Amino acid sequence: MCGKEPNTTSSFRPISLLSIAELVERFIHEHLAHLLESNHLLLHPASAGFPRNRSTEEQVAAVTQFIHDGIQQKRPHLRTDLLLPDFSRGYDRVWIKALLV
Repeated sequence: MCGKEPNTTSSFRPISLLSIAELVERFIHEHLAHLLESNHLLLHPASAGFPRNRSTEEQVAAVTQFIHDGIQQKRPHLRTDLLLPDFSRGYDRVWIKALLV
């Protein structure tokens, strides 16, 4: 007979769809989200992305409405400015050892 014995449990390896680290991460995220939302800590009412049922699409809609309202006012001394910094690679050049100290 080739291979492992099909009738013994030691012949099989369990399949895990989630690692322990992912489970711990999910637990911490849920706990932190609940703590921040229930105590109204660190979350501005206009924040989106982190709070439940608040997507970044709401922010895009709010900015679009704000720009539209600014254009409709037709006052030259009032204007709408929009600054969109890109922080996607913001930590690529951080000195990690100094950051962790």
